[in-house]
Amino acid sequence: MPDRDDPLTDFILTALDDDEGINEEAYGKMMYALALMNMTDLASWLDSNVDAIDGRFFIHSSALEE
Repeated sequence: MPDRDDPLTDFILTALDDDEGINEEAYGKMMYALALMNMTDLASWLDSNVDAIDGRFFIHSSALEE
């Protein structure tokens, strides 16, 4: 589970923990920014826990309860 004490991580998890999630373009830009900031642990965790339906990326609340 990512560190929610980090403001950026908390923001990302909050944005993805929404019924509507974020669109594909925003998700791609977010992952690119994480790579540039060398936040590989968070990017890997997101790769394993984020789902996409109809171009919307979201995280299941159950993934945040671990």
